[in-house]
Amino acid sequence: EEAEDYFEDRSPQAPNWAEAGDDAKTRALLTAARLLDSMIVWDGTRSTTTQAMDFPRDFLLDLEDAEVTGIPKELQWAQCELAESVLAEDRTEESASEGIASLGVGSIKIDFSENRPKQRNVIPEVVWDFIGQWGRPITSASHGKLVRG
Repeated sequence: EEAEDYFEDRSPQAPNWAEAGDDAKTRALLTAARLLDSMIVWDGTRSTTTQAMDFPRDFLLDLEDAEVTGIPKELQWAQCELAESVLAEDRTEESASEGIASLGVGSIKIDFSENRPKQRNVIPEVVWDFIGQWGRPITSASHGKLVRG
């Protein structure tokens, strides 16, 4: 219901959400929540050791140094924006030609790129605008999580 309220104000800018059925919307919101949990190192600590997701968190401060309790509305908005993006395209899918510089046919030739493939932008900028104050992307230099589906 919160997602519907959020998008009601933005309907012209959220065509994928407006056209999606209830099941697709639910799956997109769940996927968005999982992506936010698995791709971001969040500040603070989980409120309990038994909670399934990374939020709510303890020791999390807003921009005015007040403690954030529960699940911040900005995180809910970010999840909605990411769900809209998930409905538009699979943001985690690898390109079939990623890492390949050129292909051939006669005498079959494949040249591989010497450059590392660029990191996919799974989390859109609008999402970072909402949540960037509380976390940073997981990179190879930061710790990772084991996520089982």
